[in-house]
Amino acid sequence: MAEGTDPEKMLYCYQDAERYDALEYSILNVGNIRELCFSIKLNAEIVSCSPADFDLDNFRDREFGRIYGEMSEEVKKLDKMYYKSIGDLGSAYAKQYIDLTDFHYYEHGKVPFPSFPLSDGTLCTMGACWLHRLERVTTQVYTPNTENFKMIRTVLKNCEVQYSKLLKQLQTLEIQISTTEKTYYRFSQVFRCYYMLQLTRWLYALTNMLIGDKVEENRAVGVGALNAILDARREFSNEKWDGWYDGDYRLDIRELRNYTAGFGLFVKEGD
Repeated sequence: MAEGTDPEKMLYCYQDAERYDALEYSILNVGNIRELCFSIKLNAEIVSCSPADFDLDNFRDREFGRIYGEMSEEVKKLDKMYYKSIGDLGSAYAKQYIDLTDFHYYEHGKVPFPSFPLSDGTLCTMGACWLHRLERVTTQVYTPNTENFKMIRTVLKNCEVQYSKLLKQLQTLEIQISTTEKTYYRFSQVFRCYYMLQLTRWLYALTNMLIGDKVEENRAVGVGALNAILDARREFSNEKWDGWYDGDYRLDIRELRNYTAGFGLFVKEGD
């Protein structure tokens, strides 16, 4: 429900594919449409030309200029800050993930994924694994009481700080956005940041529960964060968008909330 792939990374992947002459077809996988318009259009333009010649700065200038006019530079700056706020567990973590899924791409050269960004899908998968709602081989990567777990907690806390700062700046700028473009600005910029902030807050609270730190307090924080997402989604599902999130089975925020509420009851303080 939120942009998770940095435009620079998307372009890099296509340029890398072009270097290997892997140009027969391209598949773009998106979890939603309205929230990912920018990435969808960017992808379409990259594949319609030679990725090596694609001018990303020019694309940004055109798109933000077309939508926001004289406010485009301010929005563009905050848009770039959003992507920088997305947590990254790094290439070492990516290699472990690849090992557990038996891809072994790195045996044929460099690790193809130099980063492991904490997109909304990844955050929900981690939480689902910790809540024992989701069983898969990659659950091993997320096991508590390991160096990975400590690193994830550190990255999550930093993300929460960054998203909080960005959200305040986005809300301040919103006052200056014209009425015509305010709706698009709110769900494409403000909502996605708010959504990622609450997801990060929920997952960090869940990690506290897993180590037995103020379990009841953190359970309330985690449940409250997921409820905040559900409330915000209702706000952005009015008029022609009525029922837009009704089919949310991939992330399933409601179920994650219910599992979080119940999970806290079975973890004792200090365990």
